[in-house]
Amino acid sequence: MDIYLDSDAHSVYPQVLHTARRHALDLYVVTKDYLPETANVHLILMQEGQKNAGAWIVGNIARGDICVTADAGLASGCMLRGAVALSPSGRQWNVAVASESARGAPEAWPANLRGLTQRLETAILASRAAASRGVSLAGGLASPGARPSLTRAVAG
Repeated sequence: MDIYLDSDAHSVYPQVLHTARRHALDLYVVTKDYLPETANVHLILMQEGQKNAGAWIVGNIARGDICVTADAGLASGCMLRGAVALSPSGRQWNVAVASESARGAPEAWPANLRGLTQRLETAILASRAAASRGVSLAGGLASPGARPSLTRAVAG
């Protein structure tokens, strides 16, 4: 399991980095900016003016991975690959919301650092549990005993 951070979600980099370190996960950061690189951080540099930096994430993300992005199109692509997609506010993208939002600009959800950290922790634990059972959580994180839903938005 790895975590991917899209360039539009850099405001939550410190929280995502802390969580990745806590769980000994690799963090892939798509960026145009310089960020300090550590043992578990991999910087994916974008060219100036490059429009579709999320294509790298979609091409490399796998089932059980987690992507933090405000881009509905990228979130949708990640979910199709079996990954969990979270917004910088901590809300989990689902297929219905991502499909509806993909027509416009990136979501303008304000960063909720506590909500994101809690949701990221939940996503990591749920993905590890699902991986041990051979299932994907791309449709949504459910409460214990409930089935994941592809249409229910999960508040952060």
